Amino acid sequence: MDQKKQVAACIPIVPFKGVAFYDIGGLLANPTEFALCMDLLVELLTPLCDKFSAIGCFDARGFLFGPLLGYRLNKKVFMLRKEGKMPRVIDTVTYGKEYTGDNKHGLDSLSIQEGSVNAGDSVILIDDLMATGGTMNAGVELIKRAGGSVLMCVCLIELGALNGRQAITMNHPDTPFFTLLSEDLWTK
Repeated sequence: MDQKKQVAACIPIVPFKGVAFYDIGGLLANPTEFALCMDLLVELLTPLCDKFSAIGCFDARGFLFGPLLGYRLNKKVFMLRKEGKMPRVIDTVTYGKEYTGDNKHGLDSLSIQEGSVNAGDSVILIDDLMATGGTMNAGVELIKRAGGSVLMCVCLIELGALNGRQAITMNHPDTPFFTLLSEDLWTK
């Protein structure tokens, strides 16, 4: 079996809050496939190691991948968190979400902590999934406002029908985007 298909096979798609939810809990429950997933991400990023200094991971599922990548690649890791979740915040961006859940306005806010990014830093941003691109766009904006740049945005899964990649390209045309697992791995 193809390595990416092997990883995808551990991630069930379940209904949750009116959307198809890719439950990465299945990946976490399978250590062999989780290690394979991390190996594939390390393989992607290793050739770029001299071009970035830190890995930014998104609240909350990006936290599962960012620290392990930082450890494997010997890179600093920082968190991009929902507003009100950490001290020493230097900036916050509000953005729209693909589903509202308990937040009736469909808005969320993302914050970055003092010292996470310095002027001239180049970073990799990682999350588990990209839908409309709101969270990823907010992250890129925070990095740029702090004086840094984003070498690449990375996610495990991209929901292509929600046009997140196009949103990133439109708002940040200089920021490449990589998806490890394409949706067709679940449909073919």
